[in-house]
Formats: sequence, C-alpha cells, structure tokens
Amino acid sequence: MTEDSCATISNQPSAHRIGNISESKVLLAFTCDLELSPEVQKHTEFEDRRLTRGYSILSDILERNDTMCTFFTQGKLCETKPDIVEKSHEMGHEIGAHGYSHIPLGSFWPLSLLHSPKRINVTKLEISRSRDALRRLLGKNPISFRAPYLRIDKETLRIIDEAGFLFDSSIYNPAVNRTSIPYHPSRENPFFEGDIGLLEVPITVSVTPKRKLFYHRHPAIFELKQVELEREITKCIEVNRKLGNDIVLFVPMVHPYEFCSDAFSSKVSFFLKLLKKLDATSLLFSELGQILKLPVPKTLRNLSL
Repeated sequence: MTEDSCATISNQPSAHRIGNISESKVLLAFTCDLELSPEVQKHTEFEDRRLTRGYSILSDILERNDTMCTFFTQGKLCETKPDIVEKSHEMGHEIGAHGYSHIPLGSFWPLSLLHSPKRINVTKLEISRSRDALRRLLGKNPISFRAPYLRIDKETLRIIDEAGFLFDSSIYNPAVNRTSIPYHPSRENPFFEGDIGLLEVPITVSVTPKRKLFYHRHPAIFELKQVELEREITKCIEVNRKLGNDIVLFVPMVHPYEFCSDAFSSKVSFFLKLLKKLDATSLLFSELGQILKLPVPKTLRNLSL
C-alpha cells in the first residue's frame, strides 16, 4: 500500500476524558520544518512536487482548524520557492530559520564533540546565510531557529545566540527531563538551564517511552498512531499538573512532504481537533514570552532586529 492510498482513519475525537480534563491553560505552538523533500535534498529529483503538494494540504488543515504555525524555513527556499515563504508570511504565520543548505551544524546529543575552527566557520556561515536570505525576502530578521536534523550542541547554540535569535527549538523535551516549557539554556550544556539570552523551546514528544532495540526512546507526537494521540494528550496534561505548571504547551513538529500521506494528514487534523476541544490557544514563537509571562533577559532588552 502506498502512502497516498492509506485509508483515512476517522477524524472525530471521542468525547471521553477529553471534554473537561484541563484545568490548566493549554497552548499550541505548531511548527513546521519548511524544507526541501529528502529526495530533492539528495539531488535525485529536481522538481519538488511533494513539497508543493504537502504544503498546500498543510495550509488547508491549518486554516480549517484556526491554527497558526511557525515555519522553520530552509534558506535555500527563499530562492527556489519564494512564493511559498511569502505566502506563509502574508497569512500571518511566523517565519523562522532552519539553516541554508540543511546540513548538520552540530553533534548529536548527548555527544559533545570538539568543533574545529573550520567546522565553526561553516556553522556560522550556514546560520548567517539562512538569516540573511529570510531578511532579503521578507524585510526583517527571523527571531526563531531550528537546527537541521535537530543537531544542536553548545557551540552551535552559542553561535545561534550571537546571531541575534531569540528562540531555538531543536531539543526533544525528555532530553532535559521536562515537558515543553521554554527555558534559558546553559552555555556549557544546552540541556540544562543557564544564562544564555535566547529561549530553548523543546519539541513535544510522547511522555511514554517506547522500546527500540536495546533502549527506550520517546517518539515524536506524530510518530504515534492516531488512536494513541488522545491518551498521550491526557498524560501530558496530567504530568504538567503534577509538576505544578500553570500552562500545558504542545510544540509538535511536521514537514510538508509528510502530508502527501493521507494517514498523516488525518492524524494531524485529529490532533488539532482534540486540542480545540480543550480550548487550546494557538500562538507563534514571537508570542511565547508575552503569553507565558517570561522575564526578558537584560541581554535582549536593547536588541534591535
């Protein structure tokens, strides 16, 4: 069975348990890595039909569910698909940066590999090129960043901070033993709180670990089956309650080409309907600090973008 022929699962969330579960404020910071499809990244195809088609489907789903999105955009798309980037911006979505060429910028956590001067220069160039490409197209600097392949380490994080970004979202929440609550990372280890000016906004994954070979991992929220989503949302809310959090923040991550699968599109629509039943507030990264009432670091108060 091909992805396109996958049967569409019922798109109506059940009423049990979801109805009045949330005494905490539920927030949704929906994110999309707006990048070339894997086949095109590898230069095996030249016309990115999956990007174009998937983006159209995603845009329709977002509109039907009154959901705003932060699009972490590969800088190269500003040249190859500027209409998609401009359309997203015109619709009120936020445009963040996602590197320029979509090459790995750091080491996989929890590894801590030393960066050579040459590697640091490559990382600086990729980050500045992605920022500059978006500024030329949209007339302003992006304030949010997501590392390609989620490859983030202390050197990469430092460069992102020095480049003027206010937010990064490259870490899965279990890595820091927390739910998706923004925090200021440490200069020595991005998985611990510290004094870096930008805010790290962890990506939402399942609170329930699943066994994979000889270890357990926390799958991303949309790696779960559709029938598992309601239970996971409930568990996430319960965990936040136990931690004493006033808010529950969901930060899902998608890619346009994934929406060429009917099953994936149905799953995302179902997830958004579940959150709508919880009166979740959809917001952009640029609104996080204000809504969460986070203090503005001194290093950012006079930052002019």
